[in-house]
Amino acid sequence: MELLDQGVPLHAVGLQSHLHAELEIDTHGLAEFVTELRSWGLEVLVTELDVDDQKLTGSPAERDKIVAKRVDDLLTAISTSGPVRSILTWGLSDRYSWINGTFARADKQPNRPLPLDGEFRPKPFMDVISRFTRDV
Repeated sequence: MELLDQGVPLHAVGLQSHLHAELEIDTHGLAEFVTELRSWGLEVLVTELDVDDQKLTGSPAERDKIVAKRVDDLLTAISTSGPVRSILTWGLSDRYSWINGTFARADKQPNRPLPLDGEFRPKPFMDVISRFTRDV
């Protein structure tokens, strides 16, 4: 990597992770990319994690399950070459998510992009984060 070759003190790369629930993640490609970054001695951080579910249909519980699956896919791919040491979500509660003010759902329901719902109750998204951070 050019920056490292020039002696620039680079220690980590943050992967901005604004995901779309209706889109599959290329887990193989992501795992290869993260492995390459780590081979250069760089820490890989998950940053700005949220999942836009505006295009999903179904009940909140069904949507939450798909959102959690996308987060699990992301973290599984990143963890193939080492533990996920840092996960920064782009907010905690759906109540205050930027997504609700930017991407309205056609059914007028609130988006559910974050680990806690609008009443600050944990959702499956939080369970996934807990599983990946438990042993770090």
